[in-house]
Amino acid sequence: MAQGAGRLVRASGDRGVVAVLDPRLATARYGSFLRASLPDFWYTTDRNQVRRSLAAIDASAQADGK
Repeated sequence: MAQGAGRLVRASGDRGVVAVLDPRLATARYGSFLRASLPDFWYTTDRNQVRRSLAAIDASAQADGK
């Protein structure tokens, strides 16, 4: 999982969302171990925050002409 997420973010300017939809990442005893093995990502369980973040990424990309 860490390798896959790391391949999505290749440069410091890359933006996006890595969504792990398995609730065990938040609830199982081993979830914190798995989260700790990932690159330094912002973590949330609030889907509205994710939507706002994606909208901001989209707006930024449109402003940059991408």
